[in-house]
Amino acid sequence: MSVTWKKEFAIGVSEIDRQHQEMFNRFDRFLEAIDQGKGAKEVGDVLSFLEDYVIRHFKAEEALQKQFNYPHLEMHLAEHRAFEKQLYELDRHKGSANEIVHLTRNVLIQWLIQHICKVDTALASFIIERRNEKWEEWMKKHF
Repeated sequence: MSVTWKKEFAIGVSEIDRQHQEMFNRFDRFLEAIDQGKGAKEVGDVLSFLEDYVIRHFKAEEALQKQFNYPHLEMHLAEHRAFEKQLYELDRHKGSANEIVHLTRNVLIQWLIQHICKVDTALASFIIERRNEKWEEWMKKHF
């Protein structure tokens, strides 16, 4: 199985789009490792990467939502916290390597499909409709 970044997933904020692309790339490498029978070897690396990476990514994305007074901010924050919790639980899961690989794969695929490809694209539509003179100021401050 393979996951590929598509331009229609872009939210129009270059730094956040780059971060999403990096997550897609990492997820894809993990899925390739699973296909090659090396998932157990790679699962720790992908979880470690994500535990660090999502903190930075979520902070940037949440700042953007606050700047634009995104009406679904609380729901979006709740999804971010839930994903962080899932990553924490996966990293500490007591089970066989194959079980952890399978659980991690399912969580990551679900995150790609439900959050990045649906929830974040809804955020993108909202932001694109409301860009104004504050946009450049915000970008300079946060990126």
